[in-house]
Amino acid sequence: MNQYPNPDDPYDDKYTWGEFIGCQDLFDIRDALDPTKEAMLNPTEFGIDGESYEIDLGFDNARDLATKLAPFIKAARIVRDERSEA
Repeated sequence: MNQYPNPDDPYDDKYTWGEFIGCQDLFDIRDALDPTKEAMLNPTEFGIDGESYEIDLGFDNARDLATKLAPFIKAARIVRDERSEA
């Protein structure tokens, strides 16, 4: 289990453990489809028709989206954005 800040890391003295725990309410991200559930910390990103999207989803909804998109992704090919490779 990851613990931030790490009490064993001598360079990790920016916050005390109590300050970190006190900030948990700042990261209360809710699932966009089911606000009764917490979302994962990283938004789920996807794209279609030249548009990029991101959505805050909980584990179950993120897995559901990935499962439903899987056959399409398997049949598709990856397109790299040439501008980002410069």
